Amino acid sequence: MASDYGGVMAAVDTGEGVDYRIEVFASPDCDPSGTGEGSHRLGAAQFTGDGAVDSYEVDFDEGLPAPGDFLTATATNLSTGDTSRFSDCFSVQ
Repeated sequence: MASDYGGVMAAVDTGEGVDYRIEVFASPDCDPSGTGEGSHRLGAAQFTGDGAVDSYEVDFDEGLPAPGDFLTATATNLSTGDTSRFSDCFSVQ
């Protein structure tokens, strides 16, 4: 089901048959390193990887980012609990 708020597409390099959760966050600032910070969560999606880099839609089911906010994301391997670093920041126009 699509969110009333919209969403984003996130690309993840997956392991075949591995379950993941992508979480998208908004923050008023981007870390000086160029990667994000997660001030507040906008939404999440779960999926099973197919061993390739694939794009998955993440709906904003917990609110909208404000113009000028920065978006960032993490991917969590649900089998191991390992979570990626925050992705690069992307400015909301």
